Amino acid sequence: METQRTLIYKGYASTYQSIKYSDSGKGLAVQDQYLAINSSGYYDGAIPVFPVNRPEGRYDFFLAYSYSGRSYIQRGDETHTANSGDILFFCPGDPQYYWYDKTDYIKNYWIHFTGYGAESLFSQIGIASGVPHHIGFVVEIGELIERIIAEINSLRVGGRLYAEGLLIQLLAIVARKCAENLPLNIKVRNERIYRVVEYIKENFDQDLSVKDLAAMSYLSINRFTNVFRESVGVAPQRYIIEFRLHKAIELMKLTDWDIRQIAEAVGYTDQTYFSRVFKKNTQLTPSQFLAKLRGIR
Repeated sequence: METQRTLIYKGYASTYQSIKYSDSGKGLAVQDQYLAINSSGYYDGAIPVFPVNRPEGRYDFFLAYSYSGRSYIQRGDETHTANSGDILFFCPGDPQYYWYDKTDYIKNYWIHFTGYGAESLFSQIGIASGVPHHIGFVVEIGELIERIIAEINSLRVGGRLYAEGLLIQLLAIVARKCAENLPLNIKVRNERIYRVVEYIKENFDQDLSVKDLAAMSYLSINRFTNVFRESVGVAPQRYIIEFRLHKAIELMKLTDWDIRQIAEAVGYTDQTYFSRVFKKNTQLTPSQFLAKLRGIR
């Protein structure tokens, strides 16, 4: 059974999931949970006396957010300064060498997390490991980390699960703030892509061409396709197909419409073509899928 350790004094608070975790210095890697919090805490005027030096890094992900003061991160031959309003991540295995400016008043929040979903969550934020990124003053980050500490310490039923949900909310806020602080040209470009995605969702039953969607974004077709893939994860035509098929399957579950009606409702005037697209992506024809869904043999 895991033993929890909690430290709270003056301007310092932290919580660890186990004594083994806190004493190892490298954390724990968890692969049987989507997300797990190893430890979390904050410095508020009380800071480590010595530099943090982990040449081989840790087994988990590390997030730190600076409310006030400066810290310094050594990456190879480069030294980066983390100022107030900066966020910093370290991925598992990344060397960690950083220290705090003792002439400043330091207020810093941090959390270590792991799990098989942790890498995917970090990748959605879209920033580099070991380099501070400015996101500005975000009061919710500190509030969420303090709530995470409280939930883990409470030992209430569902406390850790609740804390993991708060962590996902925290990472979503960080992802949005990082996007908001991108260079203006990239931010404008991404906003145009998001508007195109909303347009597709609202008009999926209409004739949608990549040429027209690219024109909405003021980009050439090739540039639009590349930018869309970078932002969304798939090419625009692929996104349209997948969205239409999801809607088709929803209609199969929720209505008693025939295949022609469903095809037309999701933007396919040619039922034969719809059937080819459907089978290519689900390995079943619409009739077979519908029969299986409705229990018809």
